[in-house]
Amino acid sequence: MNYDKLLEIVKKEVYTREFETDKVTAGAVASVLVTKDNNFYTGVCVVMDCALGTCAERSAAFQMIKNNETEIKTILTIGRNGYIYPPCGACLELIKLINPNNKNTQFYISKNQTLNLNQLMIKNWQDKEKMEKY
Repeated sequence: MNYDKLLEIVKKEVYTREFETDKVTAGAVASVLVTKDNNFYTGVCVVMDCALGTCAERSAAFQMIKNNETEIKTILTIGRNGYIYPPCGACLELIKLINPNNKNTQFYISKNQTLNLNQLMIKNWQDKEKMEKY
């Protein structure tokens, strides 16, 4: 699935899903992921005062897991403000841990550029061979 098609899908989420109270905001950022079986799942961010929220990527990944899939080919995350968002460390970690093949997951960081999980996650806390002892 190409960038324009993914953008079309994820824009429907970010512009139609919004929830806000004085303690919670949801839907300002949305993500779409494509699995190895070419299914797509969407999610929105949930920001809470007490840090119990979640990112759009993890929200989409939870939908995927609910449907017994774990291998991701591509992810696009956008904000209502017009920006393409790279994943945070927690999202990278979740995606890495649910399936070892996700090291090849491509994340859009611009319209014309993707980086895979290993390129975004330079240091890996599980890779003891690349760590230095004190």
